[in-house]
Amino acid sequence: MSKKKRTAAAAKANHSGGLIEQARQIAEGAFQDFQKRLPQDLVRQLEKSLGQGQKTIQSNVKRIQEEVQRTARQTDVDKLTKRIDGLAKQVQQLEKALGNAARGAASAARGATAATAPTRGSTTRRPAARKATAKSSGAKASTNKSTTTRRTRTKPAPPPGEETSGPTP
Repeated sequence: MSKKKRTAAAAKANHSGGLIEQARQIAEGAFQDFQKRLPQDLVRQLEKSLGQGQKTIQSNVKRIQEEVQRTARQTDVDKLTKRIDGLAKQVQQLEKALGNAARGAASAARGATAATAPTRGSTTRRPAARKATAKSSGAKASTNKSTTTRRTRTKPAPPPGEETSGPTP
């Protein structure tokens, strides 16, 4: 049967692992030797001081974490406030633009109605009026464009027995 050959990398891993293990054992031995040489009252005093120091550090870390969270919340609120202010400005700009557009449309509409509205005494013929007169008379519509049809308002007939002044239309 053949033996497995070790690669160089595996040999280095075992060798370095052995070095770390040896260093750990040496450190533990030195620490135990140091503990034996210290007086017990000094060891107790150091343990008490270390315990109090750990509590102080933990409370300070907790307080700092709370401050960081509070600061984070405040920065979030500040960011939201800035965003809301920006949106409010955008809404105001839209309102101005819409107001200007509405005013422009209203003035354009007024200008268009003034330009297309007939004036008094105008002889322009409306197509609806021409169709109505052609249908009511039963005659064909005239193709002569110079002829205009005007509607006049008739006065109500006077009661019988009263004479009118002038011809009746």
